[in-house]
Amino acid sequence: PMEATMRKRVSIMPVEQVQIVPAALGEQAGVIGSALWAKTIVESS
Repeated sequence: PMEATMRKRVSIMPVEQVQIVPAALGEQAGVIGSALWAKTIVESS
């Protein structure tokens, strides 16, 4: 069900490039991902 929903809703990149995998960074995964995303945005502006 999660993958089917993801395939319907992903719009920022080709859905074929998106994978759902187990978290390897533990409870800090969201914080780390957000920080890397913010870094990318800052560097591209």
